[in-house]
Amino acid sequence: MYKLLNIKYKIEATTRTISKVILYPGGYRSKKSRFDLEKEKDKVADEGSSKNEKKHLEEITIIEKRDDKSETSDTLTPADSAAHLENVQPLKPLSHLRNINITIPRGALVAVVGPVGSGKTSLLSALVGEMKKISGEITFGGSVGYCPQTAWIQNATLRNNVIFGLPFDEERYRQIIKDCCLEPDLEILPSGDQTEIGEKGINLSGGQKQRVNIARSVYYNADIVLLDDPLSAVDAHVGNSLFENCICGSLKSKTRILVTHKLGILQNVDYIIYMEDGEVAEQGTYEELMKDGKGFYKLINEYGEGDEDEDEAKAEEIEDSSEKKTDVKDKKIVLAGKGLMTTEERSTGAVNNKVYISYLRAAGGLILVPTVFVILVGMQGSNIGNTLWLSYWSSDQFHLSYGAYIGIYCLWGVSSAVFSLISGVVFSVSGVRAAMKLHDNAIRRVLRAPTSFFDTTPLGRIINRFSKDVDTCDNLLSESYRMFMNTLAVVIGTFILISVVFPWFIIPLVPLVIFYYIAASYYRATNRELKRLDSILRSSLYAHFSESLTGLPTIRAYREQERFIKDNEKLIDQENRAYFLTICIQRWLGLRLETIANLLIFFASLFSVIERTSVHPTIAGFVLSYALQVTGVFNWCVRQAAEVEANMNAVERLVYYSEELEMEAELVIPDNRPPQEWPTKGEIHIKNLVVQYGPKNPPVLHGISLDIQAAEKIGIVGRTGCGKSTLATSFFRFVEPTSGSIELDGIDISTIGLRDLRSKITIIPQDPVLFNGTLRSNLDPFNDHDDLSIWNALKGANLVQESQFINSAVDPEKTVLEISESTTVDATQKRQVLNLDTQVEENGNNFSQGQRQLIALARALIRHSKLIILDEATASVDFRTDHLIQTTIRESFNESTVITIAHRLRTVADYDKILLMDAGNVIEFDAPYTLMQNPDSAFRKMCEESGELPELMEIARQKFEDGVYRKISKD
Repeated sequence: MYKLLNIKYKIEATTRTISKVILYPGGYRSKKSRFDLEKEKDKVADEGSSKNEKKHLEEITIIEKRDDKSETSDTLTPADSAAHLENVQPLKPLSHLRNINITIPRGALVAVVGPVGSGKTSLLSALVGEMKKISGEITFGGSVGYCPQTAWIQNATLRNNVIFGLPFDEERYRQIIKDCCLEPDLEILPSGDQTEIGEKGINLSGGQKQRVNIARSVYYNADIVLLDDPLSAVDAHVGNSLFENCICGSLKSKTRILVTHKLGILQNVDYIIYMEDGEVAEQGTYEELMKDGKGFYKLINEYGEGDEDEDEAKAEEIEDSSEKKTDVKDKKIVLAGKGLMTTEERSTGAVNNKVYISYLRAAGGLILVPTVFVILVGMQGSNIGNTLWLSYWSSDQFHLSYGAYIGIYCLWGVSSAVFSLISGVVFSVSGVRAAMKLHDNAIRRVLRAPTSFFDTTPLGRIINRFSKDVDTCDNLLSESYRMFMNTLAVVIGTFILISVVFPWFIIPLVPLVIFYYIAASYYRATNRELKRLDSILRSSLYAHFSESLTGLPTIRAYREQERFIKDNEKLIDQENRAYFLTICIQRWLGLRLETIANLLIFFASLFSVIERTSVHPTIAGFVLSYALQVTGVFNWCVRQAAEVEANMNAVERLVYYSEELEMEAELVIPDNRPPQEWPTKGEIHIKNLVVQYGPKNPPVLHGISLDIQAAEKIGIVGRTGCGKSTLATSFFRFVEPTSGSIELDGIDISTIGLRDLRSKITIIPQDPVLFNGTLRSNLDPFNDHDDLSIWNALKGANLVQESQFINSAVDPEKTVLEISESTTVDATQKRQVLNLDTQVEENGNNFSQGQRQLIALARALIRHSKLIILDEATASVDFRTDHLIQTTIRESFNESTVITIAHRLRTVADYDKILLMDAGNVIEFDAPYTLMQNPDSAFRKMCEESGELPELMEIARQKFEDGVYRKISKD
């Protein structure tokens, strides 16, 4: 476009000669218009980006808000009622609550019980407004506190997680810490309650996170406290202490709604709500429900022996007492200190040449250097030749025809346009290629980073790298490079041109260039560091925002939205400080560069006057036209140079992730791949295994050696911190052994690739992970199995009934689960069907915790690995489901080696062997019955202190003599 303007300004088509009066002012305007058009292009791009951002903001503003209309006035409920629900029907995917009518007495302890997926968690979510209410009314007689099933922990100190923005009352705080069984944890933590808790509570155990969660709800001092199964993540002994000292102690004057699977405590509650299939099937006191003889009565008769929890508590006492004796130093290995989160790396000084080389290689290699040089010389030479030919034309120096002059002039214009086009293409293509390669290398390395990296790196920091930094490489860096190179070529060409025509111009040029260099260097250094600071501050902003999104239900339940909004605004202001200073130094630079440019124009004009007799007027005008454009181009060149270096900060940060980030071992070792069918038996030999978390930390496992035969079922017991989880994760090589080895079917697992290893082992964790997608993709992500196999797994995991399985096996579109839901369309009941293509929300949020656990079990059934590891896999399910899962494990994994980490002795009493660990050492490893017969056995002492020795002995004896597992009825 600017070439066309060039012709428009310079040519008078009606005459053979060109007016000297309009020639050089027009030339100046045309040269300046080139960069004006560049800026106009950027302005148009910014306007387009602004429109898109405005559109996104408008979409956010029209998002339907949460249901926050639950009233909290004492006048809305009867004097003796704390909460009242009338014909409540929430609307949410997979929420099947309907016709909920409940009145909660003031000051009462209300227990909500029922099977997995019956709607217990949904009921509490509806109470705190996390589900849209399509009909009915919910009213409260006071303020509401909420303790969710999955504890949300901030990246803050333990104290700040408990007080959660409220004023600190030390006496009350200490009492709550004691009632929530957190005093022993404060003694263990390096800095007590001032210890930094990692993102999502990464340096706390599941029980510790839940106790902090409970303490927060107690400290909030609400009139009504909603507790969603808070006792599932703690052992029975701690659970009973929490129930007696916290729920029935600190909160005794409050109205408490407690979701629980612990049937042993139900006789101690004031009111019980029994739910089935999204409805309140029964409600009343314990005695009233037992007299009715319905579903609740059957549940208690089958699974609710009165002394079950008491027995479990006794079984845990030895573990609890031994934990208190655990060496504090050992526990500090696991629980990080005040500086848990690593400080984000920040380079200082000029960007390292290594970063430029990495970017150049990613963009296409060293061949780009001569390519760009030739393009820039050709483009600037064409521009100068274009204007120079115009001066020759005006003086008719070569005595050519009008057509020849205009033809050659057009050739110069076309040449300049072609070089400009090639320049744009080269910079754009190479920039996109570099951004893609840097992104791919960084994401590949992050996905293969060790787990310790994610433990110590906030999620917002990682998001910042793959959002803003990648965006900078995609959209800004290549354009900055192109503009810098183009303007640099213009500046150098102008200096050379003026110096050739006016040689004396070199004398003032040298000091002016030195002054220019000093100002530019000062600006570049400041701008570079501000850019780095901006990137780091943005990471904090992203981390806070990401953390807030994760904890939205908790934040809204405690009415802390305003505090988090203010914190977010504060972080935005901090991030904007760096940007504001960037604008200031741009003005500082502009003032100085314009002064230098004006001095250059002054000396060029001065020498044109001094040498007016020796230089032709057309040549002098030609030189001055280039000198005049230096004012804008000079400033633009320096700013673009600084912008390039500042944007290279994004490359610097991505290069760190793509080249310097620590990685796990190779995924595949081509020269040492195991057979396709490996492992065929599941036989394990551990030899002198030593594991430590980092070279500076003491070992967690001390020379463990043991042999596990094919298809054996091994139960691992021991106190918290004894090394159970470390041993289990060693099979996956999440932590590489310091010495020793683990052999699986004769192959040392440290000698094969991680993909070959991990694809052959299955773990069922305590907190299952579900991904955004379909039920099918979560169960069979690589499409290795047919629908019938998936349905078989669902049936084995007790997610479907026999009749559903038969229908679904015939027609894959039949339901997995059928959940009743009411709609307001026609006020009739309809059945919401779920098939294998049913959507699963992020983290499986549209399934209950128990359902997620069953889906994880179904996933293990589909894989049917020869080695299965279970880590407290039944903590969040009711007793009936727990028994069904244990039966499935015994039947479906009969030919697999099963390693179970357990606290309940009853769970592993009929296993083939028990592995008792303490402080990273093997204390005992033998058949349960053999250990129980030995009066000096530590395992026998655990059984004796549990009060269940005769029963456990009988279970172990039957297994030892008959060689079969005890059967658990599914009826």
